Amino acid sequence: MLYINAKTMSLLDQQDIDGLRTALQCAIELEHSTMPPYLYAWYSLGSSNVQVARTLESVVKEEMLHMLLACNILNAVGGRPKIDDPSFVPDYPTHLPGTVHGELTVGLEPFSSDLAKRTFMEIEEPEHPIPFGLAPPPPATIGVFYSRIKKLMTDLETRAASGTPTATIFTGDFTKQVSTGGVGPGLPAAKQKVGKLADAVAAIDFIVEQGEGTSASPNFAGQHNEFAHYYRFWELAEKRSLLPNPDARPTDPPESQFKFGDPIAIDEPAILPLVVNPKASQYQGDVRAKCDECNRAYTNVLKLLQAAFDGRPQVMSDAKDAMFALSDAARALGDLDVGNGKRAGPTFEYLP
Repeated sequence: MLYINAKTMSLLDQQDIDGLRTALQCAIELEHSTMPPYLYAWYSLGSSNVQVARTLESVVKEEMLHMLLACNILNAVGGRPKIDDPSFVPDYPTHLPGTVHGELTVGLEPFSSDLAKRTFMEIEEPEHPIPFGLAPPPPATIGVFYSRIKKLMTDLETRAASGTPTATIFTGDFTKQVSTGGVGPGLPAAKQKVGKLADAVAAIDFIVEQGEGTSASPNFAGQHNEFAHYYRFWELAEKRSLLPNPDARPTDPPESQFKFGDPIAIDEPAILPLVVNPKASQYQGDVRAKCDECNRAYTNVLKLLQAAFDGRPQVMSDAKDAMFALSDAARALGDLDVGNGKRAGPTFEYLP
């Protein structure tokens, strides 16, 4: 079960702008830390697991958007996202940033339905998941963390305005706001930038609903044909699609509106046997050289993102190109045999 730790939550008890900024940095780190595990599982799928690959690809893109939104909020309240830094990069396997040690440990593993259930569902779990006739794991609290961030922002903004009507905590340089340059996954570029409280509240609601859905629906942010991350991973864990229940009446409870039905085809023999939780230091020769190339590409992505959020939003196009280079380098590793029936995998390590 995934819990936000007391130290991180206490940042929001400080009731000041510094605590808010530190909590938002933690949110950025948390959003980023989920991406390498999702990417690793995606890279392992081979060419035949199209439906699973589509799910993982969509989630990774949406997590990138969530990170972008959290960075925009931090910039908007006068902070600065810290991305291009070795401490920003998790050392897998690890507890996710800001979470309780001794609870969920997240690593780099090839895809399996068990991984989707054991790890990915727990990362994305809402406070009150809709059961759909099956017993889901106990609730996690990332959504609660975001709710507390939203409340503190609202309280600080109200307090600022009570002193001077024009006062605001949103003092950041708006030229540092970054967008995808088009329609991000489910969110137009115009709504990705944060200049005032209403923008920040809408961004947080979007992040939470896209990850968790709502208490009334597995869909997110009014997207009637797009499930939240938690329910997409639940489909992979069950190896069955979640479908509208044709027998449900509009007055029936949310758990009766959908049911698990059609099987999801998973070609398990095609999944690459990537090593679990690899480190560059384990590799030798050509494999090590390819791994270093991959880590250089990964570090370059972080550097470009840092430049974008530091006031050069036009660099986002270069960051997108760098992400494709990272993907190519990571997939090239999967072609390399490292013995014992295993293939090499990316290590997602920062290279100075």
